[in-house]
Order: sequence, then C-alpha cells, then structure tokens
Amino acid sequence: HSALGSAAAEEAYAREIAEHVATFLPEDRAISFPSLRKRAPREYYSTFTKKPKNFFAKYPDLFTVYNILGVSPIVIQRPELPAPRNALPPVHSEADLRLVCAMVLAVPSTFDVVCTNLPLDARQRMQRRGGVQKWLERHPHLFHYDGSRYRYIGHLSENERDELYAQQRQHVAATRVARSS
Repeated sequence: HSALGSAAAEEAYAREIAEHVATFLPEDRAISFPSLRKRAPREYYSTFTKKPKNFFAKYPDLFTVYNILGVSPIVIQRPELPAPRNALPPVHSEADLRLVCAMVLAVPSTFDVVCTNLPLDARQRMQRRGGVQKWLERHPHLFHYDGSRYRYIGHLSENERDELYAQQRQHVAATRVARSS
C-alpha cells in the first residue's frame, strides 16, 4: 500500500507543479520550451525538463505541445488556443508521417536539412523502418531526390512525375559515364 500511496503522492505533486507551470504560459500565444523554462521557478526543473514533451503530454487540459516547421525546440501553449502557424501535426501513423514529410519538403532540402526539420517522433518512426533516407526512398511517388535535394512531389500530375523520373535516370546514366571515363 505504501508504494501505491507514494506513487499517488508523486503524481499529485507533479500535477500541482504542472498547474503552477501552466500559469507561466502567455494568454494569447505559444512559447518555446527554453522560454517557458526561464519563466518557471528553478525548483520545478527536475520535474519537467528531463522529457518535457512527455511531461506536458500528461496534462492535455493544461498544455498543448507542437513542433513548428523550421524551429527546433518544441512550443507549448494553452489548450484553448488555435494551433500556431506552421505547426506540424503529431506523428501517430504512416499517414501522419507522410503529411509531416510533405510539409517539411514543400521547400526542396538537402538530407541534413530534412533531418533537422523533422520532429523527433517522425525521425524515430522512420528509424524503426530503416532510417530517414530508406523511408523516403520507399515513397518515390511522394518524394523525389535529384542528386542533391529531396522535395515533395505528391501534388504533381502523373506526367510531371514521369518527367522527373526520366530526368533522374538521365542524371544517373550521365554520372555513371563520367565515372567510367
């Protein structure tokens, strides 16, 4: 019984801290995790800084957490506010993963930039499926690699995609000829 009581007491204490930390959120916008950490009292750090996304996710009535396209730390806001501009949806399925990748690759990007802009949950899901590059290669109808950059092509017509594939085959053939000479 004492272990159950201790766990319940720890959860009650964590909830109390969450409620207090929520008071430091702006009323009208999201805030980056580092900014929220600066606003909150230091004695709370150990409770919510080790795995911040997990901590905030435990209290959806107090916090909504987002990854923002092109911004590396997570942002946190009050749950009643609309999603911030460029918010990436959470990745719970392959469809979510395709959507997040399409958003990230709306601007053609090098592999390093793709990896930097993908949220952690997306990268982890791709790692379980052979890695980011292998995952992108398994979806040639959605993502195109031209030898230096990836880009989203799911919005293109079938003819436009066929043209890209033909260009890519020509590029590969030209590269092979250049290497053999």
